[in-house]
Amino acid sequence: MKKLTTFLVLSVLIMTTNCSSDEEPTPTPRDATVTYNGAVKIIMEDYCLSCHLDPPINGAPIALTTATQVKSAVENSELIMLVENGTMPPGNRPKLTEDEIQLIKDWQTGGFQE
Repeated sequence: MKKLTTFLVLSVLIMTTNCSSDEEPTPTPRDATVTYNGAVKIIMEDYCLSCHLDPPINGAPIALTTATQVKSAVENSELIMLVENGTMPPGNRPKLTEDEIQLIKDWQTGGFQE
């Protein structure tokens, strides 16, 4: 009888306990400070420096090896548009993800911090 009572109590507890919450999850705040050295430099190394060295090779028109060069490319040479539309990197090279493109935009919005 004791086992049956324990089983019934546990069954009721399990049925009345809801593991999920009715509240919406609180989104994790994005780090508003994206830096060149913390994020953008890695993206440039992974996708751009096979051509955009200093001096550039393979017909690349500009170097993207420093924060100043990348900042200039974002401000003056439509770098963001070129990666968004898939023009860069060219050919069948891997393309930047939406998150990586957003990091570059956040870096710009945050004032191009190194």
